[in-house]
Amino acid sequence: MPTAYLVGLPVHAGEADELREGVVSRAQADADRGMQALLPHDGVLTVTVCLGRGRDGPRLWWFVEIADDVTSTFQDPAGAIRESPLLAGNASKLLEAATPLVFGPGGQDGPLMVHATNPDRPRGYVRSADTREGDGEGRDSEQAADRRAKGTPQVLVADEGPAAVPEVYLVTWGLRGGPATWFMRALTRLMRLTRDTRIERQFEEWSRPVIEDEQMWTETGFYDRAERASDDRDRIRYWMECDSLEGVWQGFDESTNLVARVSEVVLGWVIDRPERALSVEGFTTDCETLVHAVAPER
Repeated sequence: MPTAYLVGLPVHAGEADELREGVVSRAQADADRGMQALLPHDGVLTVTVCLGRGRDGPRLWWFVEIADDVTSTFQDPAGAIRESPLLAGNASKLLEAATPLVFGPGGQDGPLMVHATNPDRPRGYVRSADTREGDGEGRDSEQAADRRAKGTPQVLVADEGPAAVPEVYLVTWGLRGGPATWFMRALTRLMRLTRDTRIERQFEEWSRPVIEDEQMWTETGFYDRAERASDDRDRIRYWMECDSLEGVWQGFDESTNLVARVSEVVLGWVIDRPERALSVEGFTTDCETLVHAVAPER
């Protein structure tokens, strides 16, 4: 089973737009190099680069999926990302030297909660975001434009394939305090203890019909535990790669799978603004997806 990391590199105040343009331009110029243009490491299956403009200041977020058999050689995801060809030259100067946020196995800022993959997920896409079928047809045009800015990659670096460009999102959900937070911390510990066990494999088996109904290709959740001395609340940082956001929620709403229905109840209870997780209309994110890359062997 692959594993995943989420790394947030702080960006100098006022430099976010310049960094964005530099990342997109370099990815466009190196598109033919595929994954080598982003992370030239063995076993890298998926990479997404997003620009976040949240309350904590701008960050360049990297989602990285790694094949399980090479996880042991990928011990410093933040270091590997800082050496990415995508950040060579002036781009690296726009990043702060401050310690990045790192989520994932052994992550200093929070663990990996769940990483689920669809066995039928594409291994290559058409490169142009403008070729998505259905844009402007049967959708609200303003909604489609808004989603495109936030979710559909401006640049796609991948081996070309027949699949349409996916919608890729990184969203942060704040948790309610008190019992909801205690419950989620306990659940996160349980998930960590049962990783790579029969319990985890059984849960994946139960969850697979939901993912297939949603046409969700990959979904990953990381737990962001607030520091004791701060007034912040715990958060879930959720990354998703799907055929369409509308399809995900339609499949989730119509599913009779027990995992889907229990998840709906739990999310409605623990998330501070549950409509952001449980409806298309309420879904919002302060992260813009810039680059999304997949390896043909994933």
